[in-house]
Amino acid sequence: MILLADSGSSKTDWVLINNDQQLSYFNTIGLNPYFTDSLKVTESIQSILSFEIINQIDNVFFYGAGCSNSDKSEIIKKGIQSIIKKVEISVKSDLLGAARALFKNEKGIAVILGTGSNAGFYNGKEIIKNVGSFGYILGDEGSGAFLGLSLIKSYLNKELPKNLSEKFEKQYKTSKTEILENVYKKPFPNRYLAGFTKFIKENIDEEFIYSLVYNSFLKFFLNQIEKYEKKEAEKIRFTGSVAHHFQEILLKVSSHLNYKVDLILEKPINELVKYHI
Repeated sequence: MILLADSGSSKTDWVLINNDQQLSYFNTIGLNPYFTDSLKVTESIQSILSFEIINQIDNVFFYGAGCSNSDKSEIIKKGIQSIIKKVEISVKSDLLGAARALFKNEKGIAVILGTGSNAGFYNGKEIIKNVGSFGYILGDEGSGAFLGLSLIKSYLNKELPKNLSEKFEKQYKTSKTEILENVYKKPFPNRYLAGFTKFIKENIDEEFIYSLVYNSFLKFFLNQIEKYEKKEAEKIRFTGSVAHHFQEILLKVSSHLNYKVDLILEKPINELVKYHI
């Protein structure tokens, strides 16, 4: 039996593949080792699988945000090992998972646009070039967290058009104090910020909101994709909820900059299953 996981900062998609290649799907919270610990990993597995099933697992493949760093990936590995013992456990970055889902054994630039953002050149086996994603404070252009941050800044700076500002206040009933507390004091500020993509999606026909999304994607391409060689950027494919839900704008930006995007997946998990099977 194989246990396969694709984890972002907000949620984790799990698939159990039995010996007859039958699939069972589960979801838990995101397990980014920068924001969680080994115990949370163990508890997440316990919440979806019985001990009887756990004892039948032979291999675990975990792809996660924050797992490109060996010290951080060890946090995930220890959490898995404490409950699924004496099996082969592979913990790799979510970017490698995205690349394997998007390209299988082909070459190209794999991109994640979800709660966070990241991109890397994949040679058909591994990510061999990664310009770098520096999180919601220093980077993450094009991500849900970046979109939410842009919206919140516009609201606090009184740059939102009056109708949108009133709509925002009515929908969220929040305050400057509460916003600052969520961003600077409470855990998972990136998830909090990404939560505002719902408002952005609902009001995408408003010129201000459309421009906010367009410029966010433009910054992503300029800060990330433009750093790759032309030959490397011949094929670009995306996965993630933000890429999926705002794909019309994403494709306009890529076309404007003369980049070809031929595939956008909402989630990589199903294609990852195909890759591993």
